[in-house]
Amino acid sequence: MKVLVTTDGSERSLHAIPHAAAFARATGSQLALLRVLDPLLDVGSQLALHVDEAVEKTTVKWQRDLAGRLAASGISGDALVVTKAHGEDIWDTILRVATSEGATLIAMDSRGTGALRHALVGSVAMGLVGHTLLPVMVTGPAIQPPAKGDGYRIVATTDGSPASLAIVRALGPILESAAVDVTLLRLCWPGTAEHSAADCAAQLRAFRQGLPAAARVTEEVREMALVSGAAPAVVAVAQELGASAIAMATHGHSAAYHLFGGSTALGVVAQSRLPVILARSIKPA
Repeated sequence: MKVLVTTDGSERSLHAIPHAAAFARATGSQLALLRVLDPLLDVGSQLALHVDEAVEKTTVKWQRDLAGRLAASGISGDALVVTKAHGEDIWDTILRVATSEGATLIAMDSRGTGALRHALVGSVAMGLVGHTLLPVMVTGPAIQPPAKGDGYRIVATTDGSPASLAIVRALGPILESAAVDVTLLRLCWPGTAEHSAADCAAQLRAFRQGLPAAARVTEEVREMALVSGAAPAVVAVAQELGASAIAMATHGHSAAYHLFGGSTALGVVAQSRLPVILARSIKPA
């Protein structure tokens, strides 16, 4: 298994690296750090007679920089620089590399801030999620460094809808042999037809069936006040449970609250001090 981390070279975009490394250690995965090179935008500072020569010089420089970043952080991994092909979007290139490297998870910050920020803006993160069945780990503006400790816990959320099961399907292959604790979280708003405590517990049991039998899983049903927003509630409960990461589908839906619609997934990313692992709810086109 391999975790592929992407960066645009800015300090902000490097925030995902320690969280990806923690996930890789917990799941026994290798790690690779990727920077995508766009020949039309990224080689202007190189003195060269031909574009190919400038691309080669930039590639060597970037690989050295990426390897130095990994070494300085005490993280073992491969440094990859891949040239964006004509007609490709950034996420196309990332997914091409993910396929060739056999990646099981892609990690990135939600918004790079450097001169090359075209590579890692929020639309790229959601573009990745929208075009792959792989889980995508995203760090947002409130991200903090990983907590020190030996254990790793993923809090996976569901609103009870079939669409929200995408996250357990995405994580299932990774968790088959991983030493990772998983808490399945269902937030309920009592007093509504679809949010009785009994229904929520039954939905969690169905959610559990999507994970490998050997996975270390606990279930958590939380009754919330009607005034509670979904995104802050997910973030607060995950932190209370000692999560290392939050996991959720991007387009789950409940008839009453649209608990895990795209806007809620983005809200969790925006507010969470933890990385958020996202999975697309339906098969991409």
